[in-house]
Amino acid sequence: MIAKSKAGVQSLANASQGQAGVFSIVLKWGKGRMFRFGANRIALHRDEIRWCFPCVRCIERVVASSFFGRMGSVFGDPVATPRRERVHIPDSMLQGAICPVTAVVSATGLAAATYFGVKAKTKPSAVRFAAITALIFAGQMLNFPISNGTSGHLLGGVLAASLLGTPFGVLSISLVVAIQSLVFSDGGITVLGANLLNMALVGAGIGGLLHARLRAAMHGAFAQHFATALAAWVAVVLAALGVSLELAFAGQIALSKVLPAMLATHAVIGVGEGVLTVAVKALLSAQFDTAKPLRHSFVSVAGTLLFALVVSPFASPLPDGLEWVAQRYGFLHQAAPTFVGPFAEYMFPVLKNPIFSTVAAGFCGVLIAFGVAWLLAQMLVRLAPSSSAHG
Repeated sequence: MIAKSKAGVQSLANASQGQAGVFSIVLKWGKGRMFRFGANRIALHRDEIRWCFPCVRCIERVVASSFFGRMGSVFGDPVATPRRERVHIPDSMLQGAICPVTAVVSATGLAAATYFGVKAKTKPSAVRFAAITALIFAGQMLNFPISNGTSGHLLGGVLAASLLGTPFGVLSISLVVAIQSLVFSDGGITVLGANLLNMALVGAGIGGLLHARLRAAMHGAFAQHFATALAAWVAVVLAALGVSLELAFAGQIALSKVLPAMLATHAVIGVGEGVLTVAVKALLSAQFDTAKPLRHSFVSVAGTLLFALVVSPFASPLPDGLEWVAQRYGFLHQAAPTFVGPFAEYMFPVLKNPIFSTVAAGFCGVLIAFGVAWLLAQMLVRLAPSSSAHG
């Protein structure tokens, strides 16, 4: 019995070593019961499973060569995994006068958002502002697959603006983008102005203003949800338009080539953005509108942390919309970053296991986003002569 089991384990190990790509296996648990993964078959009798499961290396090879292999080995030495896809413009993609121009425009827009935030009669509480900012940071870690081998990620501009107000929505997204650039090396330093312009000023600023106008013009629960989804979709498409113009002005690619590809790709991503925005807004609005907003804010933060821990290793390894277009037209150039953050590529440097490393980096990012946003909100409240803060 034991000898047969060891033979089964050895054959499984040998097969897993020899096969490239997705590993295929059929586990038979008695007559007529099996679990099949892929096309090839390796049958293990019930008594062999008993002896195979404690074989850590055997399970590790199965996991490493299956869908979960890209997340790394849970039980032993880490296996090679695809890097965490960046979601913002890198330094190598934009060069020249476009960088200082977008930096000046973004700085002016952020100054305006700060001014209107300070002057606003109603402000979100510091905890609410921090919780939403941390939630959006966590949400942007999850790339979801779309058509043609491309992935998308949450922009979160309309979501932030609808829950915090447009000025604070702009500031929230700005913090997320800045943290991603400085701490996680996601988006370059020299192109930080362009990323802030596309995601914060266009995504949250224009998207937030459009959302307010559409909701004022539409009545009824369904119409309100549709207004939110439409504003989120438009915000994504406008951000893609902004990136296309920046690439054309930088001389990377002709506008006639990049614009149709960017708009077509992000039109699909925008649908996911609209669905996520409506769902998350409905959930969080119900929590924040209760009689004990502070407690529910902390509940949201705890949910944010759990969300980051659970979903961050499952982010799609497919290139995002911008990277896919850059690969297609040949303007994606690998270059050493101007600045390397402490958690570059969304990996915790001390941990070798890719799963735990990504989870730890995401956990740290959520805490950093929450802490910095809370401090900023406290400063804005103190700058205002008199204001009211709601949960």
